[in-house]
Amino acid sequence: MKRAPIREMHYSFIGLANADSECLLDIFYFDSGAALVIATEIAENPGTTIVNAAEILANEICEKFDIDPMKLVFVERTTPQTRQQSFKEFQKEWMLPDDITEACTLIYFPDKLSGKALRHAQFKYLKTEDMKKFYEATNGK
Repeated sequence: MKRAPIREMHYSFIGLANADSECLLDIFYFDSGAALVIATEIAENPGTTIVNAAEILANEICEKFDIDPMKLVFVERTTPQTRQQSFKEFQKEWMLPDDITEACTLIYFPDKLSGKALRHAQFKYLKTEDMKKFYEATNGK
């Protein structure tokens, strides 16, 4: 039976140096057993960013929400409202196109092995077209 999605859940986690940290989570479950987790930065986050806590957060989410780490698709999302610096500065820093309205990064773990912790996170900027595919898949279009 397919599990119901979790939408815009405020999620607290312990980041680097035991920092209280927060983000928003969207979790979409698929019939294959795969799960798409979209973690959105929030401006009020007092602690570690999603990117800097990728391994901590991914492992914790898999355990807490009973997700097979081998079937996890983990995306970090940043919008103009969630950046402490201006979004234009963020676009320039990451060499992103001027026409994007949000930035999404696929966080993947090439070393993931069944039964082992996710580690050695790698990051790939997702183009707007790629994110549209994710949104279409999660909205049933």
